[in-house]
Amino acid sequence: MRPGGRVDRRSDVVGRAAADRCGRLRLVGADTQAPPDPRILIVTIDEKSLQSIGRWPWSRRTHAAFLDRLAAAGNTTVALDLLLVERDPDAAADAALADSIRNHGRVILPVVPASLVDAPGLTAATSLPPITQPAVLAHADVDPDADGVVRRIHLRAGLGAPSLPTLGLALIQARAGVADEQNAPSGPADAQAWIRADEVLIPFAGPAGTYARVSYIDVLDGRVPSAQLRGKYIIAGATAAGLGARFATPTTLASRLPLTGAELHANVLQTLLDGRAITAVATPWALAAAMLWLVAGVALLRRPRAHQVLTGSVILLGLLGLCTWLGAQFGHIWVAPAPALLALSAVYPIWSWRQLSWHMGALFRERGQSQATLELVHDGIITLDGAGRARYLNSAAEAITGRPLAQALGRPLDEITGLKPVDAGNTLPQSSDGDLLQIATHTLTAPDGTERAVRIARHPLPQDGGSVVAITDVTANLTLTRQIRFQATHDSLTGLPNRAILADRLGQTLAAARRRRQSAAVLFIDLDGFKKVNDALGHRAGDLMLREVGKRLESRIRAEDTAARWGGDEFVLVLSQLDDEHAAIGLADGVVELLEQPFDLDGQPAFISASIGISLFPRDGDDGDALLLRADTAMYRAKRNGGRGVGVFSHEVGAWNKARLNLENDLRATLQRGPLDVWYQPIVDLHQGRLAHIEALIRWQHPQNGMQTPAQFLALAESSGLIHDIGTATLFTACADAQQLARQGFPVGVSVNVSPQQLSRGELPTRLEEALAASGLPADRLTLEVTENGIVSDSERAAQCIATLRGLGVRIALDDFGTGYSSLSLLRDFPIDILKIDRSFVPNPQHRAGDLTIAHAIIGMARNLDKTVIAEGVETAWQSRALLIGGCHLQQGFLHSPPVPVGDIPAIARRVALAGAPTLIAGY
Repeated sequence: MRPGGRVDRRSDVVGRAAADRCGRLRLVGADTQAPPDPRILIVTIDEKSLQSIGRWPWSRRTHAAFLDRLAAAGNTTVALDLLLVERDPDAAADAALADSIRNHGRVILPVVPASLVDAPGLTAATSLPPITQPAVLAHADVDPDADGVVRRIHLRAGLGAPSLPTLGLALIQARAGVADEQNAPSGPADAQAWIRADEVLIPFAGPAGTYARVSYIDVLDGRVPSAQLRGKYIIAGATAAGLGARFATPTTLASRLPLTGAELHANVLQTLLDGRAITAVATPWALAAAMLWLVAGVALLRRPRAHQVLTGSVILLGLLGLCTWLGAQFGHIWVAPAPALLALSAVYPIWSWRQLSWHMGALFRERGQSQATLELVHDGIITLDGAGRARYLNSAAEAITGRPLAQALGRPLDEITGLKPVDAGNTLPQSSDGDLLQIATHTLTAPDGTERAVRIARHPLPQDGGSVVAITDVTANLTLTRQIRFQATHDSLTGLPNRAILADRLGQTLAAARRRRQSAAVLFIDLDGFKKVNDALGHRAGDLMLREVGKRLESRIRAEDTAARWGGDEFVLVLSQLDDEHAAIGLADGVVELLEQPFDLDGQPAFISASIGISLFPRDGDDGDALLLRADTAMYRAKRNGGRGVGVFSHEVGAWNKARLNLENDLRATLQRGPLDVWYQPIVDLHQGRLAHIEALIRWQHPQNGMQTPAQFLALAESSGLIHDIGTATLFTACADAQQLARQGFPVGVSVNVSPQQLSRGELPTRLEEALAASGLPADRLTLEVTENGIVSDSERAAQCIATLRGLGVRIALDDFGTGYSSLSLLRDFPIDILKIDRSFVPNPQHRAGDLTIAHAIIGMARNLDKTVIAEGVETAWQSRALLIGGCHLQQGFLHSPPVPVGDIPAIARRVALAGAPTLIAGY
């Protein structure tokens, strides 16, 4: 709104400009469905994206990468139909997303009205301020009609003042370079109402699935060509089960498949682009027209002849229809006929009551003709005498009530229909001399026990005290409305409450616990082994298991407790009225035992277990968010301890998690400044007296804790996903350093350790080719070291990756041999070139005597299989001689050299070369 309350009409300018670019306006009716606009593309956050990226919510870096992809495609205008209200655990991720929004330049974020939990009124729900500052804000408010169907949209809305354009209009304005004077998520500080303005009717393009769509993960991974994205209006929103709301529209009533939020906004966008929006006349003008209609009707009633009244009514109705059609067809203006029809319906009974006696008498005199007419009516018609007993039912009433006319005659209406109110306080309409027409909605119970939702209209017959009752079956409409309401608050797969209703019930439980001074508990449940069941038996079996898990959880709780699905394979239980934490622990133990019982998935038995975290009110927190977070923390601690157990939150766990989070943040900050340091430990060839190889080992110079070895941070890097960036940077650095040593006259091979996650991800061969090409290092001088556990954790994918790497010419070393599965099938099935004996099996006279036998057996087996063998952890001259006697002349350890920077390698190479093979052997 402009100052003074006038509506800013620049939205009309943008809409007309878009219409001019599309060509002349087409004259369409309200029921005409236009073909989908090819300029509109929906990007879906679907089950495929959740399985690839992980459970919701995702890191803001993921959304930043997504926007960078769209910016690179060129000339895209993007609406993210997401509310990013919580801070990312990664402090820099929100800033990264804000930078991507700023760099893109045309990104729209939604604002919606939200109810406050502990205070009256509304608030404007929007994303975090650092994210919204560089973006364009638009309201995503949807206002369904009373029957739950969306037919209209408000071009502007806001808290206290309609200052925000709707999301579709904001997309057009962003593309046209038009900016609002006001683009704030809320109005005055004391505003209590959400104000809507500029209402238009929307001719929808079609049912769900009409618009072109691609998966979020496909765009993120670059599988969608830039040409398919370039120049498009892109609306990104959730379609996965349990995420986002769905809306019924006139085009979805037949298919019973409501539209997602993104599809609804796409329809609004196309309507504005094509100039097909229909403006509804404001209520004051419609009321004024109704008054004129009433005056005209009263004027006609002053005529004594009935045919003049009827002719005038027909003329008025014809003029009403003509005006409505002309306004919608040529001016895109909708004049609702309801006020005029109501005025006419108010005029008609005034005239008709004089004629009612004669017409009702004629109706009974010509009984045969009247009954034939009523049989053609689809609604059930029941006539009652003055005592309220039935004296006539048409065939539609017989079908609806399930009672033939012979059984119903002479019985009261309540006995015939078995009516009961749908809503409390909604009573059966009674005949009254003052009310000519009364309407109410009830549930009708047939003799066979089936129930229907019916709308009852009762009209009195003053001449004999009887009445006419019309019964309309509205079961289908009410069922659809209830389904839409249920889907908005419950998980569509399990039928359990979703996050939205969980937050409300958790708030109610905590409020009751405060009043009663009782305890409450939150149980966060994660299924162990569900992914294996899903991968092995398919998603249908996984869905069956999740539904059965929901049923089992509901069977364990009381009526006052709540079971909800959090998302994926995670569930939440809210327990009220607890005496102490032992009751919660006992129930959690029972849930673990219950979920370990076998599941029958279409005849296929399957087994899972569960990890459960518990937080208690008020000990662990005073609000729902804190209790959920701490129960989640306790669950992950139980999962890290092997799963299949129950963990109770403690502040020591919270402190450990905070320290771990701080360490992860420090590691991320270090990686943003540059790669970690790479040191190298020499591998000496004692037969030839030369430096044969070097192994790359990463070091992290922590700003407070000093030099950190991989053992202190590598597990953290793997769990946080940073291992991919660290591994790639180490590979590039090691190849470059080895090639630089060769240029200095020291051509040595280099080994780089590979994480199991790098093998399973599948992009390692590409990074390897890039590193070799960038450094110029020959492939045969590079060795990649893998562990036994890393191979067997996903042997099929690891075999494919190793075969590809081996095909590029590099060598493969099996690191820490003897500590894992030590299966000879690994040496048979995988192209292994080198075996590295783990330091725990290097012989030591002060420890187990069997180590020497094992080490010699490994050396002999490797030589028989034509494998090179290297011994790690050689620290004493005795160990070196014992290995030499067994035939292992390639050795690595502190006896020869600790890990050193690359600059120290030439000096070590010269020292080894000067000593020579005989001296080396004799010296040890």
